[in-house]
Amino acid sequence: MKVILAAGNMRQKQGLSDTIPQTVKQEAILLNQAELVFGEVIKGYDPYPVSIEVQPTDICNQRCNYCFHGGIGFGKDRDTSRYLSESQIKNLIANLAELRIREYSISGGGEPFLSRNISTFITEARLRNLNIRIVTNGNFIPNDLLADIVNCVEIRFSLDTVNPETYSIIRNVDPLLLSSTLVNIRSVVEEKKRQSADILIGASFITNPHNQGEIIQFADVLLGKIGVDKVIFKRDIYGRYIPDSQRDGVERSLSIVKSNWGEAVEIRTQLDKFKTGLPCVIPHFKSAINPYGDLYSCCLGAQPNEINGYHMGNLADDLNNDDINAFDVAWKNSSSIRQQMLREVKCTDCNFTDRQINGYFSQFFSINK
Repeated sequence: MKVILAAGNMRQKQGLSDTIPQTVKQEAILLNQAELVFGEVIKGYDPYPVSIEVQPTDICNQRCNYCFHGGIGFGKDRDTSRYLSESQIKNLIANLAELRIREYSISGGGEPFLSRNISTFITEARLRNLNIRIVTNGNFIPNDLLADIVNCVEIRFSLDTVNPETYSIIRNVDPLLLSSTLVNIRSVVEEKKRQSADILIGASFITNPHNQGEIIQFADVLLGKIGVDKVIFKRDIYGRYIPDSQRDGVERSLSIVKSNWGEAVEIRTQLDKFKTGLPCVIPHFKSAINPYGDLYSCCLGAQPNEINGYHMGNLADDLNNDDINAFDVAWKNSSSIRQQMLREVKCTDCNFTDRQINGYFSQFFSINK
């Protein structure tokens, strides 16, 4: 495949931020940087990522049936002794701040709040004035971190339902765990009010055959009774979706919640078919670092046992050296990988936002096979 960069006037094209919903703060920031990032890449530069996702742990207490892990989860076989240490985490965050990478997402292949160093990931980033986004299942929210959490930019709770029985079926956990999770979400909402904080509090719902009749209830409870700011309805990127016979009912329910709640609802249930081989610019938007210090081209690639994405080096050893910027070293050493990704990618799938970004970016290329 031969790829030729096209030097067109980007402002004459429809802006990416006009084509993708922006109700989620962190993703809005990524999309609003699109023109700048595309322009630098097209000119042959290798800009640092707009955002970095750090994954504090790859251990999770849940076994969600749609998960990257295939519903089997991880835990006992993980070598936690190889996780980044507290001092390495501090150096990593200092590295990002030094390079002016200010958008910082705490998420990943496990539940972040199971990490023994989660407070370091949050408080150190706050000290460095990074814009922090957290994605969590909400099962474990320490009260002593509430004040720091609500001074982040965003927190998103992955829920999928407000019914204990459905929660248990989808996530393979005790149904009573949902009750304590909803209490935790209320605590964050109340702390936000107490501090008059600007954090966006969201809750996500991945549609599947078990919860497809609960869409309206989910929005009404989370937005109306608990008081979160946004709910996001999504589909599983691997295609395990509602049967065709039930899809019309799902679309009607989504239409109702959108009518009832307006901009407080974001709907991402329709995904274009993934096209293999297209150029990929995602490392410049949001690269990811797993608990062991491995740098990946995207948050999907950093998931345990994931076949998609590109490995771009490991930072762990260099993070022991205060005299160098470990992230800068890894980024420069992996430039050839990103050049390869601009020619052709091996990936077989991609998440919603990354897929949309790459689809938009491809218009600036002439692709000849």
